[in-house]
Amino acid sequence: MYNVIKMTLLVGMTTMFMACGGGGGGGSSSGGATSTGITAMTIGETVSIGGGDSIVNSSADATIDIVVIGNQKTATLTAGSASIKTP
Repeated sequence: MYNVIKMTLLVGMTTMFMACGGGGGGGSSSGGATSTGITAMTIGETVSIGGGDSIVNSSADATIDIVVIGNQKTATLTAGSASIKTP
């Protein structure tokens, strides 16, 4: 069963969170990062980002770029809105 973190990513907002699901502040990526671009997600679509965490799209035009460095994941929403789900 998933618990939805009561938080909505806003356009241009960058959120960093730990693989264990803990909260965090903004941040930028550095060398050695793995980046995956996700675009044109359907409403309600869920994309796993590892560590049991996932991003849930709540807008038809959501564009999410996820950068993973070690156990830290940075998700930058450039359009639309989405929520972070963690186990």
